Amino acid sequence: MPQKNGAGLYLFSILSFAAGFTVNYFLSFLLVFTESHYKKRRISVLSFFVFALIAIAGLGFTELGMFTGVGLFHFNYIAVKITVSFIVLLWNYSIRRLFLQHQRGGTSR
Repeated sequence: MPQKNGAGLYLFSILSFAAGFTVNYFLSFLLVFTESHYKKRRISVLSFFVFALIAIAGLGFTELGMFTGVGLFHFNYIAVKITVSFIVLLWNYSIRRLFLQHQRGGTSR
């Protein structure tokens, strides 16, 4: 088990990101963004690349939030992780939705 303030905390955040990203990409593609430009073209290198860039930005926010909350302010790890995860969830969904709708020329419903 990683120490709360050790490098293991950040390593496991990155490993969980990689696993979560892979599952999230395929589930989002199949279930969430069903009318997107990319859905019609099937899974493409471009859609994966854009999805990855957005997710990497989310990872950066996660790492920054964890470092700030746990490393600098010594808040409870679980409370910080829940808060940061919720913020990053909103970020990922909003940016993906905005980008995918822009690509197909649609507007929000």
